Amino acid sequence: MNRLVIIGNGFDLAHGLKTSYTDFIRNYWENVKRPNHKDELTQLSLDLGFDWGKFNSFKGLIEQIRPNRNDFYIEGHYASSLGSLQFENKLFHKLCKINDEVNWVDIEVFYYNELKDLFLKSLNATTSKSGNLKKIKELNNNLSRIINRFNRYLEESVVPLIKSKINPELVVLLENSINQTSYETFIREFAAKYENRLAIQYYTNAGWHADKTIKRYGNTQILNFNYTNTIFNYLNFSTDDIELVNIHGQVGNREHPINMGFGDEVDKFYKDIENSGEDEYLRFVKSFYYSNNSHYKRLLDFIEKDDFQCHIMGHSCGLSDRTLLKTIFEHPKCLSIKPYYYVYKQENEWHEKDNYLEIVKNISRHFDDKKMMRERVVNKEYCQPLPQI
Repeated sequence: MNRLVIIGNGFDLAHGLKTSYTDFIRNYWENVKRPNHKDELTQLSLDLGFDWGKFNSFKGLIEQIRPNRNDFYIEGHYASSLGSLQFENKLFHKLCKINDEVNWVDIEVFYYNELKDLFLKSLNATTSKSGNLKKIKELNNNLSRIINRFNRYLEESVVPLIKSKINPELVVLLENSINQTSYETFIREFAAKYENRLAIQYYTNAGWHADKTIKRYGNTQILNFNYTNTIFNYLNFSTDDIELVNIHGQVGNREHPINMGFGDEVDKFYKDIENSGEDEYLRFVKSFYYSNNSHYKRLLDFIEKDDFQCHIMGHSCGLSDRTLLKTIFEHPKCLSIKPYYYVYKQENEWHEKDNYLEIVKNISRHFDDKKMMRERVVNKEYCQPLPQI
């Protein structure tokens, strides 16, 4: 039996790395410190006496530029006697506003919602098709600029820190063996109908390590959804039983650049969007970019080879990767899905102490057969938190 380990952004966050979209947006505003700042996203023109120490966010800047709500404002342009702020990128403007309201934003989900909104407007007979196509191109160009900026942020502010981030607890989690006496506990992570099948694999095919422990898995594939290489700190590529697949590319890699966009081809609007015949709608569909390299095929080959257990480390299992995750979770050789969850510092608004149920709910959205989902997801009592630095 094999193991597929899905690595998501929570894995980087568990190492104290600021890789979230919120971190990216916060960093952008923390580094806007010139009265005549101008780049591909914003343009500032501020009084030389402006107090830069009083803000480190978009909201903080606006509160200083427009202390009086009656000061000049049109969409994307803020102005008063103290100066002005002009957004050159409408998508970035919307993302900044949402991020300040809820302290969280998912760029890929928000982008797809904007795209769907433009598509629905295109169905209105009174809407100009050429005008709508122009808006779609503008949206896509705006996302492209944000992706480039995000790539630069990761390359400059995150990548230099990665090599020093190693968690001994994660070293243990990623080891490829269990003690013989732990077999009974381990088998509980699977539906009872698989018990005989797994026992045969373990005791006749899996083999033994030199220290007399049972080899828990035949081979392991790390499916890295992150653009960073934090997982490199834990892998010994001299062994034949570990394979790494950077499914969405890597920061700073020209041959395999980061693949950002949306991957929910199951969405009820997607088929209509695809059938519209307009390629501009599909510019940032992740699955089309999978054909640029062999990474997706390596995943498919791996899950076809043998039964496997899927470990989820730091991936929310949200809809932006729905097509790919559905392929994995519903595969007939996927026998078990084990999420590693995050423990909150304090209870959230629903009085939950961790995000285990949130992950399970997201996993459920990738299953048509809910009975199959309940059979495959490992109960919380047999799961554990993802160790944090």
